[in-house]
Formats: sequence, C-alpha cells, structure tokens
Amino acid sequence: MWRRQLSAGIQSIPVGDFSFYDQVLDAAVLVGALPARYRELGEPTDFPAYFAAARGVAGEGGLAPLEMTKWFDTNYHHLVPELGPDTEFHLSAAGVLDAAATSITNSHRWSDWRRPHPTPNCAAGPGRIVTADDRRRARSGS
Repeated sequence: MWRRQLSAGIQSIPVGDFSFYDQVLDAAVLVGALPARYRELGEPTDFPAYFAAARGVAGEGGLAPLEMTKWFDTNYHHLVPELGPDTEFHLSAAGVLDAAATSITNSHRWSDWRRPHPTPNCAAGPGRIVTADDRRRARSGS
C-alpha cells in the first residue's frame, strides 16, 4: 500500500489507518484496555489475544468474543471494550511505532529507489519492504 501511495505523489505516509479487525478494538489495545482473559493468550498486540477478543476461541474452555454494537444509526458494528473500575490503562503503542518506523525507513528508500545501493541497517536487501521483523533481526545480529 505504501508503494501505491508514494507512486501517487503522497509525501507523508500515514500510519494507524489500517486495522486487522476493528478500529475500536485497536484503540482499546493501544491503551491496554483488553480484558485479562484475553491477555492470558499473550500481549494485547499479539494476534492470539487480539483475535480472541475479536472472534473468540472455540472449543473446550474457549473464550467468548467482546460484544458488538451498532455505531449510532448506521450499519457499521464495532466491538465494545469492557471498561470498569478495575481496568488498568497503559500505553501499548508498539504496533503503531513499528508501522511508523517501517514507513519512515521505506519512504526514505523509495524516494531514492533508482540508484542501486545497499540499504544501511537493513537485513531485507534492495527492493524489499523493511518490516519490524527485519529491524529486530538486524538489531540482534541474526
């Protein structure tokens, strides 16, 4: 998607404009407001916990998903965060920050894509999108 935006002449690439399931769930994950029963599956930003909140987990000892409700008087439905007096909020911005770093890294590379050169600090190599996993591998030296 970022390549398409850059080829259309967009100079600043937005992040946080994509959701794997639901923007309201994304906001709840961003502020750490995922119920404890889902956090037992991993960090709120990990797919198992995220999709358990969105879709539930089937089978013995499964988990029900978050409730859904209509957005005002539209046909759009969104997940309803479970907030209460015991909800502990904390910033969980790793996903947004990784997307911003990926966008910055790739925007820099694409603006100069015609010159063949090695990409500094990049395990991906020329012509590939640098992902958060690529950056982690480069930092760890593996």
